[in-house]
Amino acid sequence: MCRSIKTLRRVDQPASQKNLEAFEAAVAEIATASRRLLESIGPVEPISQAAAPQATAATSHAHPQPR
Repeated sequence: MCRSIKTLRRVDQPASQKNLEAFEAAVAEIATASRRLLESIGPVEPISQAAAPQATAATSHAHPQPR
């Protein structure tokens, strides 16, 4: 094990209320931004099974497999 790893806080010491409030505020901000992004994108139509191989081939960077 690396000797430079240090314990950030002891398990028996609870997180401070200030840290908890900051964490919860950050989670709320991320949730709001995520919701706004998804709403702006709107519904996405699923790719049909017939078009799926073409879409995969068009976006794939892999070399074609020999037959």
